[in-house]
Amino acid sequence: MGFATHLGPWLLGTVKDTTGTTAGTVRNTGATQVTQQITLVAGSAVTCWIPAGSIISNVQAYMTTGAAGTPNVTVGGTIIGTVSTAAGLNNLVVTAANVGTMANVGATDAQLSFTATAASAGVLSVTYTVRNSDGSSFPASA
Repeated sequence: MGFATHLGPWLLGTVKDTTGTTAGTVRNTGATQVTQQITLVAGSAVTCWIPAGSIISNVQAYMTTGAAGTPNVTVGGTIIGTVSTAAGLNNLVVTAANVGTMANVGATDAQLSFTATAASAGVLSVTYTVRNSDGSSFPASA
């Protein structure tokens, strides 16, 4: 198995366009989710780049060595929430005011950053759906 890159969104499904109301004739395509994983080193900032227009589904920290703390997760310099660095699997706690940033990271690629607390280690996993830079995931017309 190998790795490949693809300019998104990558749509999957069996019916591209709706031609009726019966199952099998109604559009059922959807954009696929992708993830990036970044190794966390105690006290060090990590970053990854999210493609323009993407919607962020989740940010998780798989903490193999835990430490107290809930550092901020930022996207394009905006705090979208926090992730605990306690041992175990920790999910992003989103701030309500910044759900819009998660729903569309903007018209240009956005940097996501996180700094693990001292004495902690693990892997940060960022899950998102690649969309067009305007946030659309389907063509305007067939």
